[in-house]
Amino acid sequence: MAQMRTECVGRLSARLAGLVTALLVLATGPAGAVQPGQVDDFSGPSLDGWSSGGGNPNPPAVVAGGGPLGAGDAFLQLTANGGSAGGRLVAFAGATWTGDFLAAGVTALRMDVRNLGSTDLSLRLMFTDGAGSRAISAQAVPVASGSGWMPVLFPLGPGALHSHAEVLSAVTQMTLMHATAAAFPPSPVVALLGVDNVTAVPEPGAALLLGGGLVLLMAAMRRRRGNTPLALAAGLALAGTLPAQAQVLPAIPFGDIAVRLNPVATGLSAPAYATFAPGVADKLFIVEQNGLLRVLQNGSLLPGAAMDLSARVAPPLIPGNPNDERGFLGLAFHPGFSTASSAGHRTLYTYTSELIPAGTQPTWAAPNGAVQNYRNLVTEWKMDTATWQVDPTSRRELMSFGKNAGNHNGGTIAFGGDGHLYLGLGDGGNANDVGPSHLEPGGNAQNLSTPLGKMLRIDPIAPALTTGSANTVSANGQYRIPLDNPFQGPGQVAETFAYGFRNPYRFSFDRTDLGGTGDLIAADVGQRNIEEIDRVVLGGNHGWAVKEGEFVFYRTDPDGPGPLTAGSIGPREPGTTGLVDPIQGTLGSLQYDHTQGISITGGFVYRGSAIPALVGKYVFGDLALRNAPPRVDGRLFYADLETGLIREFLLPGEAGGRLPNGLTVHGFGEDAAGELYALVTNTPANGNGGLVLQITAVPEPVQWALFGLGLAALAGLARQRRRG
Repeated sequence: MAQMRTECVGRLSARLAGLVTALLVLATGPAGAVQPGQVDDFSGPSLDGWSSGGGNPNPPAVVAGGGPLGAGDAFLQLTANGGSAGGRLVAFAGATWTGDFLAAGVTALRMDVRNLGSTDLSLRLMFTDGAGSRAISAQAVPVASGSGWMPVLFPLGPGALHSHAEVLSAVTQMTLMHATAAAFPPSPVVALLGVDNVTAVPEPGAALLLGGGLVLLMAAMRRRRGNTPLALAAGLALAGTLPAQAQVLPAIPFGDIAVRLNPVATGLSAPAYATFAPGVADKLFIVEQNGLLRVLQNGSLLPGAAMDLSARVAPPLIPGNPNDERGFLGLAFHPGFSTASSAGHRTLYTYTSELIPAGTQPTWAAPNGAVQNYRNLVTEWKMDTATWQVDPTSRRELMSFGKNAGNHNGGTIAFGGDGHLYLGLGDGGNANDVGPSHLEPGGNAQNLSTPLGKMLRIDPIAPALTTGSANTVSANGQYRIPLDNPFQGPGQVAETFAYGFRNPYRFSFDRTDLGGTGDLIAADVGQRNIEEIDRVVLGGNHGWAVKEGEFVFYRTDPDGPGPLTAGSIGPREPGTTGLVDPIQGTLGSLQYDHTQGISITGGFVYRGSAIPALVGKYVFGDLALRNAPPRVDGRLFYADLETGLIREFLLPGEAGGRLPNGLTVHGFGEDAAGELYALVTNTPANGNGGLVLQITAVPEPVQWALFGLGLAALAGLARQRRRG
């Protein structure tokens, strides 16, 4: 009997291993030549097969320099004479871009383009099969005249194409079409376009959805004795499938991770941050800059507010000013929030900008006796977990900081794995770390006698509740200072953990409870040139205002009437002794210049489960691509902390692969499961254009089919078990 059972299991193992292999081939093996991730960079043999339309240069002209990567980067320079409506600008009929796009898992094509002409263009892709049937991308991509290099995305999934999507299963020719407007057929137009780095975008959700079916299959097998060979075979097979300043740094290209942005909260003012309470899995708490604390429960926004600080934060916040950096900025829940025996039970902390009450002084006054126009402060509260309302009578102030300028307020408070509360403060505002409330020599960020430009660390619990602690009680008696804080000499701010920051607006810890490192990752907002991402270390000097990123920075004019003016950068000098540079990887460093954005918005290291390809990567963004009022066009990025490379997310379904409607990126959120959210808006804090967008995987119908095959395999197994 045991031998029969073993033989039965052996037969099942062989059959199911074969099925697994077939599924994986379907998921990852293309039919035809097209391959997910393949790139044409227009150097060498990749030019074979490209041709222009009739009457145009054929083959198209190749320019040996001036592509997206600058001098020496080759690209196609295409000219169309506009002889017919919707003129064919360029086509590819060779083997590289033919085949079964659907079976290959190609869900989008992206390319770098530059409009070299004097007419605004709209671009679409057309696909033709051997029978002459055609499908055209449904969304036109606008490219303004005189544009610089910009990455564009053409989604190819069902619903993203006019005509029949099945054409994508038999592509014989791919054609780039141009027009003067989004509508087709358009008017004839003369076009001059640069094209580079055409890339087939792979589908990151394939392995995840295939895995779903296989996991169910494996779960059933665990009920049988002798199932190790099958589970091992399936597990190993599945594992194989997971996958307007001068430009001084490389442009940020699109990466190979595509995501959807699922709106889970709309009609907000200016959402700026979101987090969870320890031990509370079904709620996400959302900070609105105008002073409201909102609660998202199981994906639905609860009516009303858990706390209303609007009367406290405005003024100084000017709600109608979309560029105001003040208001309700930060939120943190104590690690013991859900533990009844903890001194931090039901306790949370806020970071806000408020007026200075008459007859009082901040804990730290603005340096140099400067006029103090408001204060930023950390406050403790208690929350009723039956109603999820914050008790206004529980308010306790911990520390505050007088401010002269309205900018560089920092904004994040967060608990580290050591149980201490961290707070990032900007350098005091203005530019160059210079001004009425800035110390000399060197500015605030390099001066250890002020908390400005620092990362602070404290034990926020009232000292009366922590009498057994050896940590020092603060001068105002409201919290304790960890004994191992590195700067506790005469005149130094003992709360300092690290220094040399310009404006560490958003930082986060890589969560150890989800397999992370515990590292403190901060995005430090740059001035005119460089945005950077730092791994913050105890006692570290992170460079500002000696350097901006890896570049020498000039706080003052170093050469009189010469070219090096105050606020400019000099040579790139990584590895300066005594300074901590932006995170350095094997292939690059985590910094970019202002040709790619204007103000970095820090996020989180992804430790969720929905997007396997993203695990361990740092998700962040930039406020806006353009600074002209109003600021518009935020960007969403991810960074590989090992390689040091930054990539832009693919956003299938969005024109040009970018955030729609001029949305700006004000913050990010993380829920208890490690899933992430982008907090965006296109209205000021007195508007209602704010959105909370959950960053989700991109399942396409072909991948759901794979999931179904996994379920079919499970059904087959069940039938086999009944027979045996």
